[in-house]
Amino acid sequence: MKEFYDIYVAAGGCRHDLRTLGWKGACFLSPEEGSEAGFETLSCEMVSGDVRKNAQKTLEGHDLAYFELATPEENRGASECWELDAFIASDEYVRNTRPGRKPLLDYVALKGMSERGIALIVPFRVVVARSGYLRATAIDCLRRTVYLARKAKVPVVLASGASEPEGLRAPLDLASFGVFLGMSEDDSVRAVSDNPRSVFEKARDRKNPDVILAGLTVVAWGSQKQTQKKRQFGWY
Repeated sequence: MKEFYDIYVAAGGCRHDLRTLGWKGACFLSPEEGSEAGFETLSCEMVSGDVRKNAQKTLEGHDLAYFELATPEENRGASECWELDAFIASDEYVRNTRPGRKPLLDYVALKGMSERGIALIVPFRVVVARSGYLRATAIDCLRRTVYLARKAKVPVVLASGASEPEGLRAPLDLASFGVFLGMSEDDSVRAVSDNPRSVFEKARDRKNPDVILAGLTVVAWGSQKQTQKKRQFGWY
């Protein structure tokens, strides 16, 4: 049975609503206090400026570090940062990508993302927040961006990006959005299950003192003392 994760929720106080809709876990821009049995909660923060330095600082207090797509130069620079977990197709990115022209996320940046396991998050909110011509241009931008990302083998993740509880969607509703953007049904379901779960697992491995490197896990420490406080970057 598939487990579904919404890895970009800007709204707070809606954990119960997400679980009711069928989500297994979610990542919040505004961390929610406490916990709920059977529902995994992570926190994220947007990174800008000196991306590597600020991403390392972010990971000391949050589970995931995200970058909002900007100019081609900024995107290429951020794609070289191992500490980032995902790029987000932001309002600015959609607004500045002109119809019929190449998206601002070029193939150089996409290859860097693919090599470092950086996912591309496509928030549903970017589309529903617009109407008429602006909505049509947003859809055109996202369709072309998703096509290039999949071609470069960058994991695509569909998320609500909801800034209020009313903006939340059920997992298969977002999967239908993926089909609308040109993905197959299977790939769309993976974009709300397997792909975001991999991002969650990366966050878990960061905090797990038994995980030394990507693919290298300590089975038993023996006489050696286990690391008490693990650095949250530089190990993958």
